[in-house]
Amino acid sequence: MNAFGYGMRYWKKRLPCAVFCQLIGYIGLSIDLLLPLLSAMFVDYILDYNPADQLASGAGIFSFLINGRFGEPKTWQLFFSITAVFAVLEIIREALIYLRNVLFQQNGIWMENELRDITYKKLVDLDSSTVSSYNAGELLTTLSADIITAKEMYCRILLMMGDSFFVIAVTCVLLATYSSWMLLLPAAIAPILLFALIRYSRAARRVSTNIRNCNADMNLNVQENIDAVRLIRSFANEELEEHKFDRVNGNLKNAYLEQVDVSAKYGLIFNVIRQIAYIATIAIGTLMVFIGQFKVGVMTACVTYVLRIMDFLTQINNCVYQMQYGIVSMGRIMDFLEKKTKIPQAE
Repeated sequence: MNAFGYGMRYWKKRLPCAVFCQLIGYIGLSIDLLLPLLSAMFVDYILDYNPADQLASGAGIFSFLINGRFGEPKTWQLFFSITAVFAVLEIIREALIYLRNVLFQQNGIWMENELRDITYKKLVDLDSSTVSSYNAGELLTTLSADIITAKEMYCRILLMMGDSFFVIAVTCVLLATYSSWMLLLPAAIAPILLFALIRYSRAARRVSTNIRNCNADMNLNVQENIDAVRLIRSFANEELEEHKFDRVNGNLKNAYLEQVDVSAKYGLIFNVIRQIAYIATIAIGTLMVFIGQFKVGVMTACVTYVLRIMDFLTQINNCVYQMQYGIVSMGRIMDFLEKKTKIPQAE
């Protein structure tokens, strides 16, 4: 069984709450995706309204606002009506996000607590020879940092990835309702992002494994020096221990520098792609306005939607990077929990 599947046996107990949090998130994200339509209405019906313009507006489900009951175009009444709807939706969205954040953090804490309890009981049940096959740094890392990292993967990273795929799918549908041409740019960029994502994932796993090992070495070195501080001073070995510490500290520094290098390199690639998409979308949208396919407000909404796609594609990349840390940590926990004691306890 792989590390991710092994962790699911503990996460599935929290799955109902996780699914509920995901559904709340979908509602909040749906509201967030409707707000650009209201922004488009501000442009098309308040700032730049032309009664002779017969182009389709970006009102969508908010078309009831422009039927006369809530005000005529280019009037303060319509302005305040749109503003009121915008404010109500924003308040609902923030309330849903707050509720979801509280629930999924509590859900994660319950899982973290359970993993701590299981790993500690496993530690005291194992025979001394099996325990001694680990150094103190590895055990401390497994029973503390690895549990937190693994918990974050299930309770936060998976939630963010679900949000990202949902937003990309819904945004593509919204763009297609205005013009299928606006989908050409995300479709052209997706293979490039996928290739970069695969390379990024491999580099992230290598770097995260190295950082985890260096952290374990650092914990071991500090633990040994705390336990043997009197012995070190008795034999005047301070300089030797300082050199040992400098070596493991340097290894940890180099591991984090490698992480910075990988993150910065791929971050640059993703940001360049995002900026190209932004400029190209504005160019395509402006062309659509010039040839009479869009209103200005619709163009701004479409630009916002394409940027949302790029933002959430980048979020998927970041989630995949962070998941490598969680998979490595869960793998360490799995190896520890699957250890068999050589001296089983009698009934």
